[in-house]
Amino acid sequence: MILGVPAAYALARNPGRASRVLEEFISLPLAIPGLALALALLQLYGGWSDFRTSWLFILVGHVLYTLPFMVRSVLSVLAAIDLKSLEEGAASLGAGPARRFIDIVVPNAMPGILAGALTVVTLSIGEFNLTWMMHTPLLKTLPVGLADSYASMRLEVASAYTLVFFVMIVPLLMAMQWASARAQRIMQ
Repeated sequence: MILGVPAAYALARNPGRASRVLEEFISLPLAIPGLALALALLQLYGGWSDFRTSWLFILVGHVLYTLPFMVRSVLSVLAAIDLKSLEEGAASLGAGPARRFIDIVVPNAMPGILAGALTVVTLSIGEFNLTWMMHTPLLKTLPVGLADSYASMRLEVASAYTLVFFVMIVPLLMAMQWASARAQRIMQ
């Protein structure tokens, strides 16, 4: 959200050829398999041992992999509203750029932000290919642990991993859908 919402706002605020090219560049990870993206990150940052063994390395991979989903979700909502008129009205009342973003853009984009967040979280938690290439023995994620437990025929461990998935995902999805429905009721 920290990168996706401002990026979508900048693209919606400045329509034109350059923003279309930038949008396509942001969407590029959709066309690249997770394994290829992980391999590129390993080639680029594999020599930085402190970064490579940190959880931040996997986070960077997941952000690059899921950023297009957040940007597209927010951008579609911002494209459906008259953003320029709303911002001009707020500016005429004395709101600065940061205040307009927080008070005008974010509330109006909330359905897209929530939809993007839901998509990003579910994709990221279940992403195996990217994480499998980037993980280390000390940084094992749930999908990698699940695959390892199935490969070693430890079905009781695999069942525990599956239960952890459900305990994490189901309440999260319910909360995000509730928030999305609430944001849509507020917008009406």
